[in-house]
Amino acid sequence: MTSSRKRVSSLLGGLIGLVGLGFVVRLMLRERDAIAQLAADGNPWWFLGALLAGLAAMTGIGLTWGVIVRDLDRPLPTTETLRSYFVGQLGKYVPGGVWAVMGRGEWATRAGVRRGPAYLSTLLSIVTTYLAASSMVAVAFILGARPLGSAPLAVAVALLAPAGLLAMHPRLFAMALRLLARFRRATTASLVPPSWSQSMGYVARQLPTWLLITVATWGVARGLGVDVDFPVLMLATCTSWVAGFLFLPTPGGIGIREAVFVAVLGGEGVMAGVALGARLVFVLVDAIGAGGTSAAATRQMREREPA
Repeated sequence: MTSSRKRVSSLLGGLIGLVGLGFVVRLMLRERDAIAQLAADGNPWWFLGALLAGLAAMTGIGLTWGVIVRDLDRPLPTTETLRSYFVGQLGKYVPGGVWAVMGRGEWATRAGVRRGPAYLSTLLSIVTTYLAASSMVAVAFILGARPLGSAPLAVAVALLAPAGLLAMHPRLFAMALRLLARFRRATTASLVPPSWSQSMGYVARQLPTWLLITVATWGVARGLGVDVDFPVLMLATCTSWVAGFLFLPTPGGIGIREAVFVAVLGGEGVMAGVALGARLVFVLVDAIGAGGTSAAATRQMREREPA
């Protein structure tokens, strides 16, 4: 990559991250009364456990993305992978639905990944992450979990799993890339889709992530004194995250995720508090992850500089 293109990628990726951070701060300020109420009513140790579980979950997604980047183009250092992931993720809070893809793609490009694989890896990461979530909804049903509220939402998300896994077949994937190449030939014409076994591997790697996301949500619930059967909570949590993702116009699925979570679990008032608490935990996860990995990457860069 030329130095000028690298500067453009750095500027664009950094700008998306900063704008996303601004929306995060705005969200936290808007919900400050609810945050204060949750802090007053809840057990902080449970909330801390939820935060740690959330950080582990998001780190797992970032590391899986790093595997996809390696398979499509070249390996990135772990610190750079996680910084690109967390800072790029802040773009999901910017209205429009595409900024998280652009943010992560530009940060990967800045790190030396070719633009086509950088963007394809990001799309693959997002798709396989939510296919893993819909698969966990299907698993919850198999284990006997049943929604306490609306069932059709959870059933619809569970049915996305087999359809999505079929759509990951290389022949179908190659057709989609050929169509995309008509519009972006320079960056997509030479891309080769991963094998089906690779794609299934990406999904499988992220199944534990959704267990951790459910653990984080369970920690919020316990912190508020709410006791919910874990498989049912996993069903509601994964269903709500997929629904929030699919509703692209809403930044980060804000509002949609919480509404679906409450609809699947029922018990409106108390479950609404759990949904809001979980949202705030994962907003903090995104902010801490972006700040922490940026600081670590900057420190490593300084250590490599000649004295």
